[in-house]
Amino acid sequence: MQDLPVVERQHLTDFCQQVLQKFDISRDSARSTAEVLVSADARGVPSHGVSHLSRHIADIQASLTHANAQMECLSDLPAVALYDAHFGLGAASSQFAMQKAMDKARQCGVGVISVKNSCHHGISAYYAMMAMQNNMIGLALTNTAALGVPTFGLEARFGTNPIAFAAPSSTEIPFVLDMSTTVVTRGAIEICHKTSQPILEGWAVDKDGNSPQSPLEFLNDLLNLEGGLLPLGGEGVSHGGHKGYGLAVMVDILCAVLSGGKFGIQVRDTKETAASVSHFFLALNIEAFRPVNEFCRDMDLLLSTLKKTKPQKGVEKVIYAGLQAYELEQQANKNGVPVLPQVLNELLQIGKNLNITLNYS
Repeated sequence: MQDLPVVERQHLTDFCQQVLQKFDISRDSARSTAEVLVSADARGVPSHGVSHLSRHIADIQASLTHANAQMECLSDLPAVALYDAHFGLGAASSQFAMQKAMDKARQCGVGVISVKNSCHHGISAYYAMMAMQNNMIGLALTNTAALGVPTFGLEARFGTNPIAFAAPSSTEIPFVLDMSTTVVTRGAIEICHKTSQPILEGWAVDKDGNSPQSPLEFLNDLLNLEGGLLPLGGEGVSHGGHKGYGLAVMVDILCAVLSGGKFGIQVRDTKETAASVSHFFLALNIEAFRPVNEFCRDMDLLLSTLKKTKPQKGVEKVIYAGLQAYELEQQANKNGVPVLPQVLNELLQIGKNLNITLNYS
């Protein structure tokens, strides 16, 4: 990461916001989206970071993402609500939804918001952490275009369907789990293509059941649902692949079947059709159970116990979910956000076309 060009975080966020505003995105929605994109790169997830800016632009220009969409409330009860995003930017819609979930949690102890007809919302951890930063437990799920193969299958039937969970602590770095339910995401395959790297064995199967070699060929086959990413745990059942498969379907049920959104192979993401995805957000008010300071004290005890575990040979330390991402984010805040050279060139070209300057070092 140290060898990559870096961009000061505030400047990179401002750049992405200015770009999006050139395409009639409101200032607030553009800012929300820019913050989520940059957060991904800062936390070491370039597959969901500013590399997606060009995709957002293409989808807006093709009217697959609607620049001025408004969230519509379809159902509203004290603790739960359902919204239609009308194909607005997923990051803006998701921030709105988690804020509503937190509002309900303050009143009812729990708040659950479901969103259908939305677009890609970036790293799900961002929204779970919104709740965490307000002394709540946050859960954020989203389905995606069909990219994963069922256990023993050779055709994509469900998305990478990530799960994000965040809980506050006091002195220890908070626990933030953000995981796809497939071994890797499509973004990881796209990064392989951008950097001319092969797909690692164990990530996916092609239409013939073999490990794919060419990222571009594999991505093209995915458009026809031929082959796909392996579920978390890998191929077959010996390493728990059926468990990742089950989690992926669970996310589809909570996000889409529950909300009346699209699920499974109904969610397609091609050059002509952006994925119409659904989200699920839950905020749990810790104060409804016990004082927050007591909860955070026990979280510190749990996390410190994990961190103090004796490491294996050749390993510096034992980690837990969120620890490495936090450390990377602190480095990015101090030294600048690392950006892959291929992605930086894309950003520079976008800036040149729109007369927006991007400075880097």
